[in-house]
Amino acid sequence: MKRIFSLTCLLLFSLFSLGQNVTIRIINPNAKDGTEILYCRSIDGDPIHYALFYDSSVFENGISSKSFDIDSTMFIMVANNPYTPKIRLVIEKGDSINIVIRQDTVMHSMELSFKGKNHAGLYNYFKNSLFLGGKTNNEVYNTLTHSENLSRAIESLEELKDGLFKPMDSLFVLREISKEYYKFVKLEAESEFLAAVLNISGTAEHRYDADKDKFKLSKEDFVSLQRIFCEKYDPFSKRYRNVNYRSANAKKKCRLIEKGTIVSKSQVSNLKLWEQKDQAYNFAPVEIQEQMFSSDLISELKFGTINFSEATNRYERLKKAFPASVFVPVVKTILISNQDRNKVPPYSFVKYESAGKLFQYIEKDSLIILSDFVKRHFPGKAVLVDLWATWCSPCKEEFAFAKDLHSFLKDNEIEILYFSMDKKSNSPRWKKDIELYSLNGYHYLGTDAAADILGKNLNESIIGIPRYFLFNKEGNIVDTNLPRPSNSITLHKRILEKLQ
Repeated sequence: MKRIFSLTCLLLFSLFSLGQNVTIRIINPNAKDGTEILYCRSIDGDPIHYALFYDSSVFENGISSKSFDIDSTMFIMVANNPYTPKIRLVIEKGDSINIVIRQDTVMHSMELSFKGKNHAGLYNYFKNSLFLGGKTNNEVYNTLTHSENLSRAIESLEELKDGLFKPMDSLFVLREISKEYYKFVKLEAESEFLAAVLNISGTAEHRYDADKDKFKLSKEDFVSLQRIFCEKYDPFSKRYRNVNYRSANAKKKCRLIEKGTIVSKSQVSNLKLWEQKDQAYNFAPVEIQEQMFSSDLISELKFGTINFSEATNRYERLKKAFPASVFVPVVKTILISNQDRNKVPPYSFVKYESAGKLFQYIEKDSLIILSDFVKRHFPGKAVLVDLWATWCSPCKEEFAFAKDLHSFLKDNEIEILYFSMDKKSNSPRWKKDIELYSLNGYHYLGTDAAADILGKNLNESIIGIPRYFLFNKEGNIVDTNLPRPSNSITLHKRILEKLQ
């Protein structure tokens, strides 16, 4: 009898544990075995403990599977790679989600379908501009340019938000998504819409003297919009504790408090976390400060945009302020990994061949003038220069067209130079991405310092990426802003015209 009771308890426990587990399967028959998929998700199942690139899986026979436990409904993101677009998901306890990717290797496009309890909601969440991280900015901007006054602007923005969310409302009415899923994505919608309103209103306020002819609203109206929406969809509120944009919105609210746009209703803490320029973040509740500070540090470590000394200093501040934080061991592990990795020296000039995954180190060359660099390394050859960085998603999206571009360049005897603007400390991820996207050709680890050098070379204050330059056989620059490889017909035509 005792044995039966024990077995029954074990079975119930197993079923309960299974109910907490989430499984995500990504299926793409075109995917190469061993290709890594990175997940941005909670460290321990609590949504507020979200970390960039925390977890991973790999493709095997066109399928990648990942399982983990969660405490409640939450947001996660699958990072993009050559066989997977960036996928934003809202998941519930017990979810088993299949994501099928149909990849057109000729048109360089990917179509997704979802299978699971909330499959219709998952698809809408993936496609709807309201949930696409900044894609709503243009619609908010257009709404504000047509608003006659402040009250009408508020009404129009709310109508825009409700209109964008209407497909989710319909799915809920039709019972195609669960109540729990619906409630969470509604909070996500409010939070992401607040981010768009704060971005556009803040920019309009800052640039009002230059752009005032574009608006009927006054500068004071834009200030009021930020205050009104930040108070209505308050990121400090526990209502938004588990949503994705809470941290980013909380930062903006802190800056508004610092400016006096919003009056702080909470006691200011001083955990001695923040640099002088970021002291405004002390206005945020302590729980949010832990998340903001930790996730920022993890992001900078993952993208290699912080040096080891500064990262260690910030780690010590985190550990002192939150000794029991779940972020502390995660940051420590990344720090150790970064310290031990074999790094390529900055300003290295190399050649890569994907056939044997071969990096041929040529030399270290400190850049002063880009045209001199091209003349020195590519005498008598035309060269296409691709400015990129590992943290630049649009740059990586263009790599889907690398094979076609390489074929065109080879047929026309043009070399390619991939010019990286990564931090010096990020060379391991730089090498990894070169391999992942099969970027055959020449590479230069120019580092982020190259932005200033290129700016002086081109007499420009800001160098945005991705960006493409063209040099003729004499080593003279003949185009400083070529079309992107995704616009292949226009790009190829422009290159041939410029080299005539």
